Amino acid sequence: MSIRAVLVAAVITGFLLGAAEIQGHGATPPRGTAHLFAPGR
Repeated sequence: MSIRAVLVAAVITGFLLGAAEIQGHGATPPRGTAHLFAPGR
């Protein structure tokens, strides 16, 4: 995979995780790709 493909995948994944977190909690702001680099949260 190219670097661009990896970055796009990371952004999409971060967005999906952020959206799922908003739907689940309702009050947590999206943190984007911070989820990918913060294991255990």
